[in-house]
Amino acid sequence: MDPVTHGLTSYALARAVLSKPAKASIFLVVVAGVAPDLDTLTSLAGLSSRLRYSGSVTHSYLGAGILAALLACSFWMWPRRRAGAACSFRFALGLAALGVASHVLLDLTTSYGIALRWPFRQVITAWKFMLTLDPLLLGILLMALLLPGLFRLVSDEIGAQKNDNVGRGWAIGALIFLALFSAGRFVLHANAETLLRASEFHRRAPLEVAAFADSANPFHWLGVAETEASIEEIEVAAGSGAGFDPDRSRTYFKPDASPALEAARKAPGASTFLELARFPVASVQATADGSRITFRDIGYSRLRDGSGYVFADVELDAQGRVLREELNYARQRGR
Repeated sequence: MDPVTHGLTSYALARAVLSKPAKASIFLVVVAGVAPDLDTLTSLAGLSSRLRYSGSVTHSYLGAGILAALLACSFWMWPRRRAGAACSFRFALGLAALGVASHVLLDLTTSYGIALRWPFRQVITAWKFMLTLDPLLLGILLMALLLPGLFRLVSDEIGAQKNDNVGRGWAIGALIFLALFSAGRFVLHANAETLLRASEFHRRAPLEVAAFADSANPFHWLGVAETEASIEEIEVAAGSGAGFDPDRSRTYFKPDASPALEAARKAPGASTFLELARFPVASVQATADGSRITFRDIGYSRLRDGSGYVFADVELDAQGRVLREELNYARQRGR
């Protein structure tokens, strides 16, 4: 999810869990709640590094655990150096783990997912029922966490008695809303996938289906279905199957198996791409020297977002040897 939602959620957790939190404790939870996104810095090394390591290094079980321990150690040592005050490392580790765990859990709910078992396996886990930036969720969190401060200012002006637990109550309310909102989207996502599984696309039964969060409207989903001969893409209105016509899907036909296609799949860039792809499609074009094969992923993933998509391009000679390959990003939506 976006850093602001992560930060607000972490702040709400700190206020809800700690009855009288010190500012330093809240700061630790919030920093831990956004810190796993440090692995996005791998994008500075290029597209291939971003695809392999963003959402992996500090989002995995191993990386997130190490990150929480480092943050806790820093928090534990800092006051000792400053004033010699005792600080429980266990307490600091619990706060850091709370922030990091909330970040990992929120990112699991999106379509882009994370590699929990990195570096042992580059398998992406994504539950696909939440947007990476949901304006409704973000607005409610902002309102719930900023209003107590506004009310406190008003109370100070009129000389009313202070109530330190007001902010905690609003934080608990914000977390309850987050849980209910997520549960609602989860149910609607399950309904959308059930509808896809029960449908036939141009008289072809689906082998695998997925519904991706596509809009702030929780009833609107992007559906993808793989059949024996094709990948189908269609908009799905969850909550009611009325008006859903699977034959209106956009069809991407699978190319016939060939030595050239197999050779292209083994090229390093294409191999990286296919490790991350959920519903890959390939287009094969004849060239003067042999063939050109382009791989794309259908649906949302690390390889495709709302503004563009990653593709792998491989050029082969007549003997199936790789002449050129590249991973690149196209800005257009490409539906």
